[in-house]
This record gives sequence, structure tokens and C-alpha cells, in this order.
Amino acid sequence: MIFYDKPQLVEILDAFYNLSGIQVGIYLYYPNGQFLFSHPTGMSSFCSIIRNKPEIIEECRKCDLLHMEKCKKEDAPIVFNCHMGLTEVVAPLKENNVVVCYFMFGQFLIEETKEESRQKIYNNIKDAGFDDKMIKKAIEEIHCIPGSKLNAMVKILQAIISDVFLTKIIDHPKVTFIDNLNSYIDSNISKNILVKDICKHLNFSRNYLYMYTKKYIDCPLNEYILNRRINFAKNLLLNSNTIMKEISLKSGFSDYHYFARIFKKKTGISPRAFRHNKYNKTFQNTEDK
Repeated sequence: MIFYDKPQLVEILDAFYNLSGIQVGIYLYYPNGQFLFSHPTGMSSFCSIIRNKPEIIEECRKCDLLHMEKCKKEDAPIVFNCHMGLTEVVAPLKENNVVVCYFMFGQFLIEETKEESRQKIYNNIKDAGFDDKMIKKAIEEIHCIPGSKLNAMVKILQAIISDVFLTKIIDHPKVTFIDNLNSYIDSNISKNILVKDICKHLNFSRNYLYMYTKKYIDCPLNEYILNRRINFAKNLLLNSNTIMKEISLKSGFSDYHYFARIFKKKTGISPRAFRHNKYNKTFQNTEDK
């Protein structure tokens, strides 16, 4: 669950829109780039037309997710052309080095290259079965901005995101807690992970840690850590030639026989059988709780 003050967000995004003429949308990092809301609401004529086809909607979703992931990896705003050829920008809002959501603005064309871009967009869509006259008109109506203005808009968006973060207009405690917890567990997966060390890393008291665990994780903390260890072992089994005993140690199990017993209990199959059956779709990685 994400907490946000919509009236304050709308006020801020409205200022951005009044300066730029470009819509801003907000997307959650979980699950799968889920749309939160945009300002102003609605879509451009072009997007309203092409999104009548489910296959195009799916391509739009994939394109957004791809660039959200790139934005996360580069830890910076990304300017990109969508699968249709329109320019968009995505920038992350982070808390404690964890992405909480993404701000995206678009879709527009760069003034200096607008004719080339319009032709490319038309070529991408002309055989999709839309009314040709309607599509050409919608393409002509796509908003255009100078390249120099784009750079300024990216800077303004970053300032907006900083303000939203500092004033806690958007907050996602579950994402922050789980990502920080996962980060610590994964960084220490081969070690004996103690509650006191988790508390120190998260800057939580023991009671506060258990309160968050109960609220956001539907299993005991020790079981959650064990599941992360098993998932880590699965990845090694599927994607490396590491020997079994070393996989056990790297996953945080000093006793291989205990590791094999727990692995089979969790997956219904031994580590060796899991490796031998890695192409069998029956055996999928256990989802993080």
C-alpha cells in the first residue's frame, strides 16, 4: 500500500503541466509498474486511438517496464523513445536507496527532429488497421518541444521528486522495509544472520522490527530468511556449475545434509534432482513472500 497526498501532488504536477504542457504519470515500482494516476487525466489523441488494440497496450506496458528497469539500474532519469517513436522521460523517487515509484512524462516530439519522428511513427502504425486520415491528424497534433526545453523539464522534474520525497507526499513503507530487509539478507546470505544485526542495519528496535515483519510479511522472520536462502541456492543450481557442498555454504548452510533436507522440504525435490530437472517448467523459483 502506498500513501500519498493526492491534492498536494496534483497541485505540484499542475505547476509542471502549466510550464511544459506535458502530462505527468506516477507508477508504482510494485507490482510491475502499476499505474497510480496522472495529471492531467486522459490521453493524447494519438494514444487514445492506438490503445484500442490490446496488443499495442501490451507493447506500451512492456516498453514502460523496460525503461523503468533501466532507470533503476542507472539511478537517474532516462529520456527514451517509446516503441511507437514518441519521446518520454522516466525518473525514480527513492527512499533509503529503494525505488518507491516512478514519475513519467510524455508523450511528445523534439522540435528539431519532429518531421523525421512523425514519419517514423506513421511507418510504425500505418499497417495496424487504423483510419489513415485520423492517424495522420493525431500524429500532427502530438506536442513538440525544443531539445533545450527538455533538459530544463528533466531538471524541474528532479526538483519536484526531491520535494515530494522530503515532504513525504508519497510514502511506501512496505516497499522500503522489504527491499531494505532483502538487501541485508542477500548481502549476508552465506552468514549467520542475527536479529540484532538486522535491527542495527535497519535502525529499528527489536519490537519495531517484529511489528513491521508481522505487518508486511506473512510468515515468521526466520522462515522468511530461510526462503531467501533456498531461492539463492536455486539460482546457483540453475545457473552455475558450483558443487553441492559449496552451494550449501554460499546459501548459509554449514551442514550439507541439513541443507538438502530443508531444500527438499521447501521444494519437494532434492537439490541434485532440481539441477537435473532445471528445464522442467514444473520447478519454478519460489516467490518471495
